[in-house]
Amino acid sequence: MHDNSEEHDPFHEPMHRSRRSRELMTEDFFWDRVDPDCPFGSETGRDAYFSYHEWRNENPRSKISVYMNEIMLGQSKGYNESLTSDAAMMQSLKTPKKAFLGNEYAPDVLDITVIAICLGQLIDEGKIATSIKSFGEIAIKRQSHKLRTPSQQRLEILEACSRVFQNA
Repeated sequence: MHDNSEEHDPFHEPMHRSRRSRELMTEDFFWDRVDPDCPFGSETGRDAYFSYHEWRNENPRSKISVYMNEIMLGQSKGYNESLTSDAAMMQSLKTPKKAFLGNEYAPDVLDITVIAICLGQLIDEGKIATSIKSFGEIAIKRQSHKLRTPSQQRLEILEACSRVFQNA
């Protein structure tokens, strides 16, 4: 786990993936770094993974919930089920600056980051900590919300992410 991030590439080199991630993340889109519908296909998703990987190498004994709280600027308790309501989603879409952490993140950016961190822990450590699973599930609900009108491909990818989270 303490390898040089420049040489660490789980997307092209399966040896850099945990056994459990290889078992659960079987669809090719999990390893796609080009298609923005994929967890790591956007710059946001890739950056979130590699930032998490770097943080873990620098903080091998820290709980990942500490990192997630850092990402959410100390407000991780606010990233909860209430953000998946129609009203919260409408606000997020209509007035993003008033959404949860809207002055810091576009809502999509935060959700994509959360999903990538959860999957990143699975890739690197072979698990998704219980302390962050709910964040991943909320991010998936937000990304697949009917008001967002996600494409069928995106919905299928999010469903697969949900399956992985439940089984990790």
